[in-house]
Amino acid sequence: MLNYITLLVKKSYDKREQHMTHESTPNKSKNIIQIVDTSDALFMNYGIKKITVEKICQQANVSKMTFYKYFKNKTDLVKYIIYFRLENKFEEFDRIITLTIPITEKLKRMIEWEIELYSDMDQGYIKEYSHFNPELTEFIQEYMQKSYKRFVDYIIDWQKNGDIRQEISPEFIIAVFDILQELFGDDNLKKLYPNNNEFTLELYNMFFYGILPRPYPYNEVVEKKG
Repeated sequence: MLNYITLLVKKSYDKREQHMTHESTPNKSKNIIQIVDTSDALFMNYGIKKITVEKICQQANVSKMTFYKYFKNKTDLVKYIIYFRLENKFEEFDRIITLTIPITEKLKRMIEWEIELYSDMDQGYIKEYSHFNPELTEFIQEYMQKSYKRFVDYIIDWQKNGDIRQEISPEFIIAVFDILQELFGDDNLKKLYPNNNEFTLELYNMFFYGILPRPYPYNEVVEKKG
């Protein structure tokens, strides 16, 4: 987890400069990385509620003055970490969109991407803290709403290009994506299949073809086009 967060901060910490002073010093990035890495590890091991700003500063070897130069409070720090996680995930989403692959494969990868996204946001200290902090919950919801709009725009473009049915509502497609995400986490349903791959294939086939007969199941279509 530390390397993951460090990479995000090194890559784009300047995107949230409103949380920082405008002075330019060699230690600016280093201090942020120390604070973020340390707090992420502490939050993962002990939860957010048990960790104080004092503890973070002590473990990160920075002063409280340095902490408050970059972050308003502990909630602001958590928002900062979540922001970069979401930014990184949506960069992956945009890369999927630009791939020159069949639309069925592209949608398959988008479903997998959504499952991973909700898994990241629904575990560990993020889930714990969002339950007790309305500000953080609102922050995540606002970001997801902006991303939802971007998703709808992509679907509309595919409809214009004839890649998917034009008469189906983009909002309905996204709602089905959400349902698939929930089904992927259904352990009782998984038990009905010999392995996870078979279970995943069943969900993909249901999404692309429904219950009516089709010439080939999803995996054979991909093999023929590839």
